[in-house]
Amino acid sequence: MRKEINSIVRSYAMAHDNSYEKSWNVLYRLYNKVMHQNVKSRATRRHIRPLEVVEQENNLEILKILAVNLFVA
Repeated sequence: MRKEINSIVRSYAMAHDNSYEKSWNVLYRLYNKVMHQNVKSRATRRHIRPLEVVEQENNLEILKILAVNLFVA
């Protein structure tokens, strides 16, 4: 699932001449809004990456759906 999400974000970034980091920030901003949490803040406190927080909370499917809706549709 992580590879699929990474691929979606990377494809969008390349197609729209955005940085990879900026594209992830857009996705995380939407995730934060939908889930009512700050994934980057949680990651910082746990000393892990934001994607790992999403995975630990079993929300990769939600993140993938958001990525598809945001970047593919």
